Amino acid sequence: MITYRELALPKIPKELLIFKNEPISYVKDIGYNLHHEKNGRILKSCEYFNYELDSVLKNWIFENIPGTKKMKSFPFKQVSKTIDGIEGTHIVHSDIDRKFALNYMLELGGKNVITSWYQETDKPLRRTKSSGGKQTDTGSVNYSDLKLLDSVVLKLNTWYLIATDILHDVDNIEDERSSISISFKSIEILKYLNIKDNVV
Repeated sequence: MITYRELALPKIPKELLIFKNEPISYVKDIGYNLHHEKNGRILKSCEYFNYELDSVLKNWIFENIPGTKKMKSFPFKQVSKTIDGIEGTHIVHSDIDRKFALNYMLELGGKNVITSWYQETDKPLRRTKSSGGKQTDTGSVNYSDLKLLDSVVLKLNTWYLIATDILHDVDNIEDERSSISISFKSIEILKYLNIKDNVV
């Protein structure tokens, strides 16, 4: 089972990391308008933005990152921001219609931002959902019903393969957190990255 892998892929040249576009999508409350409590702590959700990348950066990714061109990936920039400066959480969820994301971290959102993966009691490990507006394929989920599988503090200017169909959250966000994100609907990306996994 892969939750994440740190990858030794080429770093994106700094001159390409200039973003001028307006957001193409925005979610005001990534807590799904629900009350969330984790280990006795009431969580505050974040805002979430997606930005399209310009063609020069896209082309660099397609030419330098294995599998992205052949799998017709659509890279974009994703940003989580705290609301009113209050420490925030990207609440536990599974992603829409993708199994993995290949993320390049631009801003970490703080020194102790932790990405974690979970399995819900009596539910399958993999939970890809077909539409937004809900945490998982079956709706809402409580942290009290989750078993922690893995956690990591990610590093700047580093590529990570992230399992996005396994329930996951990002906690302790104090500042803007952003990354280049590339979506993969198929586990075929593992072959291009030379990763072996007993995918369930």
